Amino acid sequence: PAFKPFDMSRSAIVTVANTKNVLGIIGEFKTSVTKNLKLPLHSAGFELGTVELMDAVPNKSTYMPISKYPKITQDISLKVPESLPFSDIYNFVTENINAPENSEYTIKPIDIYQGEDKKHKNITLRLSIASHAKTMTDQEVNDILDRVAEKVSNKFGAARI
Repeated sequence: PAFKPFDMSRSAIVTVANTKNVLGIIGEFKTSVTKNLKLPLHSAGFELGTVELMDAVPNKSTYMPISKYPKITQDISLKVPESLPFSDIYNFVTENINAPENSEYTIKPIDIYQGEDKKHKNITLRLSIASHAKTMTDQEVNDILDRVAEKVSNKFGAARI
């Protein structure tokens, strides 16, 4: 990265967290630069080195081919205390799905319903899962949802309905 146009007393070096690897600079330009380029008096800018930036990103491939086996979709409805935020349930379920190795899944919110019982609400989430090793059965997916429902029950006092 080129540091020459920057006023070093009013600029900062951009580094990779917890390292000394320099990615670039951000800050105000020198007075001579703002004058020559006819910029406002206190102009700022930044420069990042693309090579340095790419070097800072781990070279971990995240590509996973689409499964040749069908995806199974099942819903789970949980009766939870009304005061419990949806995000707590959603995040907990997402973090505690014990999907089989070599599988991919998504969890999507479907519904939040509160009837006449103002002490509880029902939250419905949809699990879509596909294995890369075999065709999963409905019972296998139901077992995954049963295990997560038990964990939700233990943590939040929720009931699967």
